[in-house]
Amino acid sequence: MADIRLKTVDYEMDGTKYRLACNMNVLADVQEAYDGDLVKALNTSGGLRGTLEFLAAMLTDAADT
Repeated sequence: MADIRLKTVDYEMDGTKYRLACNMNVLADVQEAYDGDLVKALNTSGGLRGTLEFLAAMLTDAADT
């Protein structure tokens, strides 16, 4: 049976530890940043911008919780 628990990774920034997860809140934020086109965010041709959008959304979500 597959493990369906949410995967997390601990990340430290400026002395504060955050537990990052790519959840539905993160996907919604990234999708909004790409005008509703989540596939565009996942496209490797815009790699760095997409990666930064995901990281920013995960940090924001972690800081909110």
